[in-house]
Amino acid sequence: MMARNIGREHAFLTRAGNPDFTTAAQHRLTLGERLYGDAWRQRTISELLAEVTEEALDMGAWSALAMQALDRADLNQSDRDRLIACLDETTQLAAKAYAVTVIAATIARKNNSCQCGRPVTDTDERHACLRCRHAIGAAR
Repeated sequence: MMARNIGREHAFLTRAGNPDFTTAAQHRLTLGERLYGDAWRQRTISELLAEVTEEALDMGAWSALAMQALDRADLNQSDRDRLIACLDETTQLAAKAYAVTVIAATIARKNNSCQCGRPVTDTDERHACLRCRHAIGAAR
């Protein structure tokens, strides 16, 4: 198993400017390593970016559900307004994350290849490489 570069991860996450976020994200990486080992190393950059894009969509979708759950929450108006503002901002940030990861995925697809060396553009409708049938992108 090839080890993660924890120092590089920390430096990257620290750039977000939120120490609590950095700590929580590093914890998630450690938990993921315990569960999945180094399976991430077998995935292409396009596959990993597809995961990031899906997570951004999940943030927006879960926020929409949380907004609806406010209807049954026993909150005073001040707290309700603060929660709505938080959910609005979360959704806006999720939309921005989605947009930039779509751009990143487009860049990666231009430069990515399957394990067999064939460019990612040579895939069938199931996103499988036409030469070796290895799944590429979000489909696995």
